[in-house]
Amino acid sequence: MGTHDTARTAIERACGTARSLPELFAGVAEGLARAVPADAFCLNSLDPATLRETFAHHDLRPDPAVISRFFEIEAGGQDVNPARALAADPLGAATLYQATGGNPTSSARYRDVLRPLGLDHELRVLARDRRVPWGMLNLFRATGSPDFSTGDIAFVASLGRTVADGIRRTLVLGAADARPDDVGPGLLIADVSGRIRHRSPTAGHWLADLDDVDWHVARVVSQAVEGAAMIHVCGRNGRWVSLHAEPYGDSLVSVVVEPARPARVAAMIVEAYGLSVREREVVRLLAGGYTNTEMSRVLGLSRHTVGDHVKSVFGKLAVHSRTELTARLFATVDR
Repeated sequence: MGTHDTARTAIERACGTARSLPELFAGVAEGLARAVPADAFCLNSLDPATLRETFAHHDLRPDPAVISRFFEIEAGGQDVNPARALAADPLGAATLYQATGGNPTSSARYRDVLRPLGLDHELRVLARDRRVPWGMLNLFRATGSPDFSTGDIAFVASLGRTVADGIRRTLVLGAADARPDDVGPGLLIADVSGRIRHRSPTAGHWLADLDDVDWHVARVVSQAVEGAAMIHVCGRNGRWVSLHAEPYGDSLVSVVVEPARPARVAAMIVEAYGLSVREREVVRLLAGGYTNTEMSRVLGLSRHTVGDHVKSVFGKLAVHSRTELTARLFATVDR
């Protein structure tokens, strides 16, 4: 078995067996390292609706100010190879040198983030399923190393569907495995560069479930410099946590850390289950307490057709009642 085949088998195994995003991406990173040498990596899950990052697994160790600058650039959407551009590309993959025509210094991400970290080459690959983006694979090589080859690009791009399926599967399992927590919101104070200056014990409780807290705090702080901002992050145990930041005085940012509320994550979980547009409408009404008769009236469908949709939804989500459905979708929410 060749190197690529061995790596592909390892990645397929990780995507088919992992029960959490950290476990999934650790397996993907290990598999990639066998076939595509890189000096650093950053693997992300994305919210399909907004293309915003929901989880990151990486071996970068940047200063919080560099992290903040990275997310500032990403939020602007003006640099090369943003997720939206890759989503429109048939291959869904590109290198920094390709995108800049061999002039990486034209990229703010290269000038302000990669070069200070000693990285010269970047490969970005979108992980998508049925053209729905679920994640991003970012590989980096140090200054003086060769750029990623056409073969490297093609191989990593060929894994996009597998990784996307793995992310979807893991989100579904996380929603099923997660348990509610009675702990309320917490508060932390950070400076504008993203460095944490104070955290309450309750904030510490929620942050303890997140990998790389500095990364997520710098990310939300970078978005809150001019006003309120919120991000949602998937924790190691499948629960979703919201970080809501807003300016606090001239040089500080306050961040409320709390379990994510139903409406903020349910849409993404529903997407992960592969429900049709009509089935999503049924889920929304079921979660709102509508009866089959009421749904029939709202949707303009017969009760028989509504009943068929309900059965299909229950089957895909592996539940047997409306109560189980609500618990499955909103298991990440503090009750």
